[in-house]
Amino acid sequence: QDSGVREVIEGIAGTDLTWWTIQTKSPWEGYASMVKEAAEILNWSVSSADCVWPGRSPGFGSDWIKGITTRFSAAHNAESLAADLSEVDKPCVLLLGMTAKSDLNETLSPLAIELQSNPLFQGVVLTQPITGRNPAVTIEELNNTMNGLGSKPETSHENPVEALSIASELAEDRGCDLMVIGSVYLVGDLFRHMVESKEWDLWEALTAH
Repeated sequence: QDSGVREVIEGIAGTDLTWWTIQTKSPWEGYASMVKEAAEILNWSVSSADCVWPGRSPGFGSDWIKGITTRFSAAHNAESLAADLSEVDKPCVLLLGMTAKSDLNETLSPLAIELQSNPLFQGVVLTQPITGRNPAVTIEELNNTMNGLGSKPETSHENPVEALSIASELAEDRGCDLMVIGSVYLVGDLFRHMVESKEWDLWEALTAH
């Protein structure tokens, strides 16, 4: 928005620069429109496909649990947590699991703020990812941190599959959606469970159609 900054950028980039204003409400629609515009500028052919990006793609895993709309978010830092939580528009229960962070208080601050100020969030169940490059944050540490930030989790279970079952029951009892959030490894653990328990074809599940 700063005209001076724009002038400096335009002076350096010259005719290679194109300003693009995102006019959609959904971030994903905005990303798609930007990619399409870039392709057209480069004279590339434009096509579309339904890509499956676990924990990122809208709708991924939404029908895994009968009777409950479920969203899987790989958001794992303060910025991405705040962004994904701000998009929640229906009452929901959260299932939270994370891997080690340099500052857990800072990371969880947006979540604590939403839990205290937004009535759409109907409770939190804590768990621990099984896999990951870094160790999982234990449910004890998550619980202590959340309490320190003024938010009391509902319950917890170390095993993410069991925790998913608990969170699903809470969501069903309260007539809420369910949102799994905090780690791409948590999403992966639950995805692996579904693939194995439902005997899905993994490659088919991940293929763009």
